[in-house]
Amino acid sequence: MELYLIRHGSTAGNLEHRYVGTTDEPLTGETLHKLEECRDFYPQPELVFASPLQRCVQTAKVLYPDTEVRLLPGLAECGFGEFEYKNYEELKEDARYQAWIDSGGTLGFPGGESREDFMERCCAAFLEGCAEAQKAAAKSAAFVVHGGTIMAILDRFSMPHGDYFAWQVKNAEGFSCDLEWGIANRGQPDDGGEGESADTGLVEAVVKKNTVSTGSTDEKVGKISADLCGLVNIHPLPLSPGFTGIEDQFVMKKNKKLRCGYTTGSCAAAAAKAAAQMLLSGQICYRVDLLTPKGIRLHLPVEEQEMAEGFASCAVRKYAGDDPDATDGIQVYARAEFLLEDVLWSEPAGREAAEDEAAVEKLTNPESFVTAEKLSDTIRKKGGADRERESQPRIWIEGGVGVGRVTKPGLEQPVGGAAINRVPREMIAREVEAVCEAFEYQGALKITISVPEGVEIAKRTFNPHLGIEGGISILGTSGIVVPMSEEALIASIRVEMKQKVANGERYILITPGNYGADFIRRGGTSIGSPIPDGQNVEVQKHTVKCEVERNRMEQEGADTQNTIEQRETERGKTFSKEIAREEFFRLSAEDSMKCSNYVGETLDIAEELGVKGILFVAHIGKFIKVSGGVMNTHSAHADCRAELFAAQAMRAGTPPEIVRRLLDANTTEEAVGILSETGSLAQTMAEVADHVKFHLQKHCGGAFETEAILFSNQYGYLGETDGAETMMEKMMTEKMELVRKLEEGRRIDNQAEL
Repeated sequence: MELYLIRHGSTAGNLEHRYVGTTDEPLTGETLHKLEECRDFYPQPELVFASPLQRCVQTAKVLYPDTEVRLLPGLAECGFGEFEYKNYEELKEDARYQAWIDSGGTLGFPGGESREDFMERCCAAFLEGCAEAQKAAAKSAAFVVHGGTIMAILDRFSMPHGDYFAWQVKNAEGFSCDLEWGIANRGQPDDGGEGESADTGLVEAVVKKNTVSTGSTDEKVGKISADLCGLVNIHPLPLSPGFTGIEDQFVMKKNKKLRCGYTTGSCAAAAAKAAAQMLLSGQICYRVDLLTPKGIRLHLPVEEQEMAEGFASCAVRKYAGDDPDATDGIQVYARAEFLLEDVLWSEPAGREAAEDEAAVEKLTNPESFVTAEKLSDTIRKKGGADRERESQPRIWIEGGVGVGRVTKPGLEQPVGGAAINRVPREMIAREVEAVCEAFEYQGALKITISVPEGVEIAKRTFNPHLGIEGGISILGTSGIVVPMSEEALIASIRVEMKQKVANGERYILITPGNYGADFIRRGGTSIGSPIPDGQNVEVQKHTVKCEVERNRMEQEGADTQNTIEQRETERGKTFSKEIAREEFFRLSAEDSMKCSNYVGETLDIAEELGVKGILFVAHIGKFIKVSGGVMNTHSAHADCRAELFAAQAMRAGTPPEIVRRLLDANTTEEAVGILSETGSLAQTMAEVADHVKFHLQKHCGGAFETEAILFSNQYGYLGETDGAETMMEKMMTEKMELVRKLEEGRRIDNQAEL
């Protein structure tokens, strides 16, 4: 007999993560609507049993409006006693609750049921329903019950056995399984069914009695024997598009609930699994289950199914939740096909085999595809160690249209390979191998992942900058998209820096955001480059330095005018030489990378990767915070810009009345304006730069060099740390050496071709 164990839909208490036991609350309106929309995706049993609590009755009647719902009181949820309708936040300080958690949930609830009593009650009611279904000669039955009820039943009767908490299930989800009677019908005559007949009278008697001896003459407990029946072939129920398994996954950001999604890697693995299943079964797949590395089980709808001789393909649509993801809503396709015979038996069966021109040519020839029958014949002809080796499924994973190709070293995949990262590859291989084993297929399959929309989408991503051309990357380490994830942003910083190091760069140019890159593009850090007001940065730098010297000499009472003019004359003699060296010192925004607000994490990554130096080109709005030791410049972490400006201005000897104006400034641009008009800018920025360098070095422990160039959008160049110019020289020297090595490599390659 086929059974379906279905948990009821969501209630208000469920959504608030409360312990909803005996509380008899209804489903939410949204849940009722979803269940109605998804009704056709649920299995249609001959009989329906349910807990008498209204959330189960409502679910059963919505899913099975034309079937009588038979109520079994023993299927009701556990009584949580004094924990009833409370959640973790309300209970975490309760010592009894902590004791219950520490016990692994084995202790009884204060004033409620023990797990043992609850399990006995549920199992007795379950067997009662099974006996009734057996008596009615039903071939299938559904039990619409509670999460705890399902856990109790499967803990007792699952084969192979799974412990209580292994069977947790989300609202409106469940399991399908086959019922096999145990000792109750051993030696009993078969009624002509398919091995599922039982002495239902004996089962009913045992259920009604509900007691067996524990070995003590004065102690009887309700102990339903697991030998009465077994539940085998247990699988998650395929659900509707309304229930993908991601609904209850969210994060809180600024008191707002943000929905999670699933990655392109999860989509690729799910599509590959469905395509392989269609190829080997010959049947269309409408839904596929996927266990993500994070442990969240997804139930994803399959689209664009296509089957023909030797291949099957389909797509799974990406869902990014509330994350601003450029790939949200795109279809990720997978094509499964039998490998070519000459590629199949190659060692290893991978990309290297396809690099043979003849093999590549055959990939477009349908007559070269190996059919399942041909593969089976070939396998049978092989023997010994070869047969043992070839009996294991081998999966060849490739990238198709819209999946990028790696063109630079330093990424997870080698140059020339498809930009399908390691974890998605592992997920694809695992899922496809499981399908091959389920169908006892011993051959090899080629899986091609394609994203037709990826060609255009990639142009709006960092992929071209990273050296991934022609499409997007198939990504994901957990399989789940966390909206506005700091981890994902920091991981992207690591990927880009790792690639730069792999390409030979040891001095890295970094901008926190787009302002810095724009400043570089308009000549901000190159000697003699023009900027919007018609000056150049080198002149600005010279003017600032003169102003610092002028202020110092004024304080010392010196004859400033003659001295400054003399210094400017001396400067003019060398300035033309520096203009002549303009090309040597020029830095390119295309050589820079962004670190966003994560200054500290960027320094940590740089130390880990063996970087020798970092030059930050940063807007004063972010790096004024760094001058106070703030290594995450997001306003949610610290917004002390005015206070730090005031502190550095005081260190520079700025009059108190000006410092008070700085404290009232609304923006850093306004603060820079105040300092500029009062003649305090240069010395204040010198203090800012000194403290920026101090805190950068303090964070990395002097493991490598750190310098910074500071600017504002309105006033341009503001100042730099004392080693910034030397750092630029090292960067350009390194760049010239890398270019030389690249040209030398090309020259050697050209000679080899000749």
